[in-house]
Amino acid sequence: MIPTNYQYAHVIIIGTLKTLSPLHIGTGEEHNEERIDQDIRINSIALDTNKNPYIPASTLRGQLRSLCQNERQESKIYGEARQHKDLENQSRGAMRIYDAQIQNSIQCNIISRTRIDPKTNTAKHHHLSTHQQVPIGAKFSLEVHLDRVSDDEINTVLASLDALQQGRIGQGKTIGQGQISWEIDLSASKTLNKNGLKHWIKAKKRFPLTSKYMLLKKYRNKNQEALKSAGIDSTWQSQKINLIADSPLLINDPHEVFEAAEKAKKDKNNANDRSPDHIMLKQNNHYIIPASTLKGWMRAHCTRILNTIAGENSDQERVNTLIKQLFGGTEEGMSKLQFSDIQIAFIPKIEHEQTFIAIDRFTGGAKHGALYSIKAIRPITPLTTSIRYQLDSLCDWMKILLLYCVRDAIEGDLVIGWGKSKGFGRLKVDADFSTLLQDYSEEQLTTWQKDLEQKLK
Repeated sequence: MIPTNYQYAHVIIIGTLKTLSPLHIGTGEEHNEERIDQDIRINSIALDTNKNPYIPASTLRGQLRSLCQNERQESKIYGEARQHKDLENQSRGAMRIYDAQIQNSIQCNIISRTRIDPKTNTAKHHHLSTHQQVPIGAKFSLEVHLDRVSDDEINTVLASLDALQQGRIGQGKTIGQGQISWEIDLSASKTLNKNGLKHWIKAKKRFPLTSKYMLLKKYRNKNQEALKSAGIDSTWQSQKINLIADSPLLINDPHEVFEAAEKAKKDKNNANDRSPDHIMLKQNNHYIIPASTLKGWMRAHCTRILNTIAGENSDQERVNTLIKQLFGGTEEGMSKLQFSDIQIAFIPKIEHEQTFIAIDRFTGGAKHGALYSIKAIRPITPLTTSIRYQLDSLCDWMKILLLYCVRDAIEGDLVIGWGKSKGFGRLKVDADFSTLLQDYSEEQLTTWQKDLEQKLK
C-alpha cells in the first residue's frame, strides 16, 4: 500500500562513518598467508572488487533497525518481516541503504588473539585466532534514501544514525571493536517535498532532480531531541580506568615475530643476529593491549571468585552459566560489559629487551641450546582504558562479583600477557577501593552478596 500522508517524496541522507576502534566485518571465509615456513589462516573481512574494505548495507540496515524502538515507524521505514511464512505481510519499507565505501587510503591490520584458560589463566593450546581488521581512522561514505516520509520519520532515521556511536558493529563488540561515528554532510543531503516533485514532473525541460531539493539544515540542531523522541536506548555508561605498569608487559605478536625472523634471514650482513622469540603487539606506531586480553583476565578472575565462594560444593556447570550471563554466550546473548583496547604511544626508552635460558624440567638446570629472547615494554606513564556497561542490565549478584574483581585488581591481582611466572604483566589499578564502596550502603552490599550465594546453590 502506497502511503499518502507524507511530507517528502524523496530524501537523500549522505554522510561519513569513521572507525573509532578496529573493525572486523567478516565474510565467514578464511584466506591463507605464508609467513616464513608457516601457513597462517586469516579470517577475512568484506572487500569490494578493488580489494578495499567496505561496510555491507545489510549490516548497517540491521544495526539501524535495532536502534529504532518506535514499532510503528520501524515497520514503515524498514518494512515488515520477509520470512516465507509472512508473504502476505511483506512490504519493502521507505529506506534504501547502500554499501558504505572507503574514502581514505588505509592499510588493514592483522591481529592474533588467544583464548585464556579460566583455570590456569594462561593461553589455551591451539586456540589462536587470526583476524583481518580495518584500523582506527578509516572513513566510509554512506548514502541513505527514503521515499514518502514525514518529519518524524526523518528524525527517527537521523537519530538512529547518531546512535551508531553508542553501539558497535561487526565482530568483537565486547572487546572494543566496531565502534564508529557518524557525521552528516548537510551540503549533500537533500529533501524533495510534494510540490517540488510536481514541478519536476510537469517541467517541459528536465533538470537534475537535486535542483529542487532543500538542504536538511532544519535537522542540524535536532540530534539530541531526535534521539529522545525516537526512544533510542542511550543507557550505556563508560567507566574510565587508569592502570600503572608495575613490571614489563608483553602481549606477543606472532606476525611481528615472523616478519622479524624473515628480515633477519634476508639480511646477510646480520646473519648471526637472532630476532626476538616474543615481540610486543604493535599497530600503527602504538603498542596495543587488546581489549580481549583485559576481558579474558576479568572473565577468568570472576570464574575463580565464584569457585572460591562456592567452596567444596562448587558446581562448575552452574559457575559457567553465571559467567556466560555476565560475559556473553551463544544462548545467553551479548556481554553486559564492553572493553576497549589500550594504546601506548611508541617511545624507544620504554622498550625492554631480555634474554632467558630455558630450564630443563627434569634436571632443574639450564637446558642446552635453549636460549631465547623477548622484546617487551615497560610503560612510564599510566595507561588509560574504559569499560562500558548498562547499569540497569546488571543483576545484584553481577554487581557484587564485579566489585570483588575490581578490589582484587586494585590490590595487585591484575596480571596479563606473557611471562606471568617470570614477573611480567602486572598492572595496578590507580584507584581507592574504599572510596568506590562509599557509593553503596552496607544494606545494598549485603543484599547483593546473598543474591550471589543463592545463585551458586
